[in-house]
Amino acid sequence: MPIEMSWYVQDRVILLKFIGDITVEDMQEISANYIDMVDTAEGDWLIHALHDADQMESLPRAIKDTVNNARDAFKHPRSGWTVAYNIRKPVLKLFGNMATGMLRVRYRIFNTRAEALAFLQETDQTLPELVTDQQESL
Repeated sequence: MPIEMSWYVQDRVILLKFIGDITVEDMQEISANYIDMVDTAEGDWLIHALHDADQMESLPRAIKDTVNNARDAFKHPRSGWTVAYNIRKPVLKLFGNMATGMLRVRYRIFNTRAEALAFLQETDQTLPELVTDQQESL
């Protein structure tokens, strides 16, 4: 699958790595998997998402379908901030901003993982210390 997903910080921050061309079907699957992870996370705090787009080439052109597939994940009661980084193509930044704007969710884009983690650390002070180079090679 062109999206790899794992815990960056167990039960607090999910890392999603987007690889290649992402399809509507990929978005459906990752949304379901994200919801499963959030639902089974221990505790009652918000779960944040890191989106690593370094290797992403494209997203589905059908923005409405993509937004509909992501809606349940983004609107989950325990979904916190979604922070994207390493987005190399301006059109993908625009798409991310449009989709999350339509859903009215907490979303920010940063140039690097270090900037994204610093934002999360400052925004949610209940998080443990986030190591900026942790799992950088994932």
